[in-house]
Amino acid sequence: MTEDCYLDPDYLEESSKTNIEDYICCICESIPNPETALEEENCGHLFCQNCLNNWLKKSKNCPFCKEIISKRSVKDKNKIVYRHLINLIILCPEKSCDWKGSLKDYEDHLMKKHSKVNVSQDSQEFELYKYYKATCHEHPLKYLDTTMDNGWGCDGRKLPSKCFSGLTGFRQSKDIKRFRCMQCDYDLCEKCMKNYYDKNYPIKNDNSNNRGLYLLNKQYYSQVHKHSLIFIDKTKDNGWGCDGRKLEKKCFSGITGFKQSYGIPRFRCPMCDFDLCENCMNNYKCKNNYELNKSYKVSAHKHPLLFLGLTKDSGWACDGRKLKDKCLSGITDFKQTKGFERFRCDQCDFDLCRNCMDYYYFHDQNCIIF
Repeated sequence: MTEDCYLDPDYLEESSKTNIEDYICCICESIPNPETALEEENCGHLFCQNCLNNWLKKSKNCPFCKEIISKRSVKDKNKIVYRHLINLIILCPEKSCDWKGSLKDYEDHLMKKHSKVNVSQDSQEFELYKYYKATCHEHPLKYLDTTMDNGWGCDGRKLPSKCFSGLTGFRQSKDIKRFRCMQCDYDLCEKCMKNYYDKNYPIKNDNSNNRGLYLLNKQYYSQVHKHSLIFIDKTKDNGWGCDGRKLEKKCFSGITGFKQSYGIPRFRCPMCDFDLCENCMNNYKCKNNYELNKSYKVSAHKHPLLFLGLTKDSGWACDGRKLKDKCLSGITDFKQTKGFERFRCDQCDFDLCRNCMDYYYFHDQNCIIF
């Protein structure tokens, strides 16, 4: 099995779905690689190795039960869990393939039958800063165009077919077109995206080309609630209902009560019992009407920032990336900001993107408009 082998539980044969919630990663909600699956002894939950490593960098609490967790209390390769995982009966994710077998035989099947997926997609054209779905990753990937930095590696190298551009690690990606998952540390080069591109994936407001850009555990403001809402991502529990259903336009996901929210991205108010689904947040997200060439003062910077509107160049980077909460648009460096709205301090070379400006503007009740 590859190091980051994730499998969507939807591809399980019905007889294998019994109690499957005990055998999926609490973070990515996929079936982890049996060879690297980790059990946290304090809370008893299961994690993918990389998912847990990345999660512990930002939190010491289990994302599911909030129990304190650490690397020291991780149990590697629980034999009972391992035997259960490798014997799960799964269906091939390729719609044209009727293969069915155990997870331990899955990689051999992929190598023999699907070593090159969707090779006919060479003519696929991608639009800058839009999201596209690949069959090898659960989230849509944002097209960032050719990258000048060399600090990323195509994760296609970890798949059975390896990277179609021949990338084997980091420091090899300069001038290669990049597709980036804004929710987790995952990248594909253009050749891999063309080969894994899912042309049948439906376009939805909540998780495709038109989705809002939201980062896990960050604060967002809506027009329909006085407190900030925390983005929790897709939820495994089904015991919450979107409160958009109580508003005049009802819930934009069609939720009418409880027990209807499994797998739906959730925005939660930690101060009171209020939730919004992602479709409702997209419709009610608080966007301040900034006036072009007017300056706005926020607590994140000592000087007012001038609103410059949409930028055509990509030669600036949001300095929110250097702050405690990082950039709310996921910007990590230069050459990623074409088409973003820019707020500029000409006195000290400081910039914020629209998402960061919204965050600090609404977060600070003492903002001043100049």
